Amino acid sequence: PQSEASIRGQLAFQGADRPEWIYLMAFSQEGTLVPRQPLDPESDVFVLENLRPGDYTLVFDGPQIRETVLTSVPAPGEDLDITLDVVSTPMITGMVWDADNDVPVNDFRVEIMKERDLPGVLFKSKETSYTFADIGGQFQLPSEGPGSYRIRVIADGYVSACLDGVDTDDPQPVVFNLSVGGRIEGRVLAAKSGLPLPQAKVFLLTGRPDNQHLPSGLVA
Repeated sequence: PQSEASIRGQLAFQGADRPEWIYLMAFSQEGTLVPRQPLDPESDVFVLENLRPGDYTLVFDGPQIRETVLTSVPAPGEDLDITLDVVSTPMITGMVWDADNDVPVNDFRVEIMKERDLPGVLFKSKETSYTFADIGGQFQLPSEGPGSYRIRVIADGYVSACLDGVDTDDPQPVVFNLSVGGRIEGRVLAAKSGLPLPQAKVFLLTGRPDNQHLPSGLVA
């Protein structure tokens, strides 16, 4: 069996002092994955242990860190010097508008997910949801850090809308123009008797931006 290897290095920071939260993920083309994990906030030295020898991609990120991707990092590897850019945590602002009546939508939910395009690995960020009410259609969201995000807006009575590629480097607010949704009515009958089934549950399937069809909720 192959002997285990490690990657060790020292972090330096530019733009501001070391932030509290820094995350590191690593993976190799051979399939070894070190899940995203927080680094010790008391130390600027990082260590990845129990690795299969080979070349790795390292990904550093955090709410106040500009994502840094290093490729072809060998394991074993010692004395790496890595400088990370420290920035303010970006906020994403926007407006939700009733496209049919030309007025703000007051009550809505916003789902936000960071988009990542990392070579050789399938990475799914956690989706975070926020609810807004009686604020004139405006919203402001904290982000996971600089980068690109997918934002989805859901409001009762409206067709949901989604925007991909919302970049924190763009200071312009994002605008969602929602259309009033339609209504689907029907009856559920037993196939043999033709009698109504009062306990039946009906799921509404809607097309998602990623071309997957998932249940969006109960309608009856």
